[in-house]
Amino acid sequence: MAKKTIETGLKPEVNIQAIGSDLQVKGWDRREVLAKSSSDNDLILEERDEIIHVSSPTDCVLYVPHNATIKAENIGKSARFR
Repeated sequence: MAKKTIETGLKPEVNIQAIGSDLQVKGWDRREVLAKSSSDNDLILEERDEIIHVSSPTDCVLYVPHNATIKAENIGKSARFR
């Protein structure tokens, strides 16, 4: 299982570009974004121009600060936000 983390401020902008299967997004009280995927080598979590970009060819669980702004583009199956 792949796991990547990026430290953020209180209100990061997160762009979920492509998830090949199921997506779960969970809010938490930390100043970081954590992405977990069953795809060991292909999980992308990177910051460009103050925006955090996420993609995975398989499923993904994403933990974001409660005040994050989220944009989701291509989700392969289902998405759940909590």
